Amino acid sequence: EMIHQLITHEVRQFWAAAEARGEEAAITEIPLYFESGQWKYGSNFCAPLIVGVRCEEGERRRRRATRGMSVGLQEILDTRHWPAERKLAACDMVIDNSGCPEKLREQARQIPERLREEREQEEQELTARLTALWT
Repeated sequence: EMIHQLITHEVRQFWAAAEARGEEAAITEIPLYFESGQWKYGSNFCAPLIVGVRCEEGERRRRRATRGMSVGLQEILDTRHWPAERKLAACDMVIDNSGCPEKLREQARQIPERLREEREQEEQELTARLTALWT
């Protein structure tokens, strides 16, 4: 609980500083975003775009182990976190992290274009619905 409160405080300061600087956008990595309740608080800065980064469970555990995390500790942490399926379902967009770091970076670079495409699609759908109402 204490860690979650610290995360909430730090993230609020981050968003406030970005807004004060007049930033058009700001990006932060929040591994405990859902568990810390960040999604409840929002921001005056903007509604966040939540991008989930997924990795197959076995690969995720292997990576943790290579960084020295024991199986026991992994299991304890996993019981305190939202299940991956629940987290990913709550995200606006998901990118895959099962490959090499360069593939992950490339997917991250594509996020603005994906957003533009989604926005265009939404605008086209709205235009079609409005046109149907007026014809």
